[in-house]
Amino acid sequence: EIVEFSPDDPVARRRLGDLLRAHGWYADAQRQYETLARLAPDDATVPLLLSGATEGQGQLEAAIRWLEKAAEARPPSAGSGRSPSSVARALSATFLAWGRLAAKEGNLDTVLLLLERGAATNLRNLAGATALSLALEGGRKNVAAALIRAGAEQ
Repeated sequence: EIVEFSPDDPVARRRLGDLLRAHGWYADAQRQYETLARLAPDDATVPLLLSGATEGQGQLEAAIRWLEKAAEARPPSAGSGRSPSSVARALSATFLAWGRLAAKEGNLDTVLLLLERGAATNLRNLAGATALSLALEGGRKNVAAALIRAGAEQ
């Protein structure tokens, strides 16, 4: 009913999308956020919402593209909160963790995708481990080789 009575209300679309995403219905949330993007094309926070919805569906490449778009967005007007670009940078830390996990588990396709996107190869987690050290520790030689080719150091 949220959008039934006012289908062109951006606030209603955002709330419905948020509700759907909170319940794990990411594809439905994505549709609401896509409609929101058409209704409010200047809303710089929509790419972040779309990134969350696509990430929830396991669409890593699409989520990264939306994060990149959010990072390029102009900041909102003064006093309206954190800029989308600063939030996008914070969310990129999630993808770094995802990359470390992919390296540890030997998921070469994900590691290569992140490297193509310019992922930093030598950042350390709180325990001091890099993606390369995790790949080597897990015996993931093919992932380790790809990381070394990309300039990773232990």
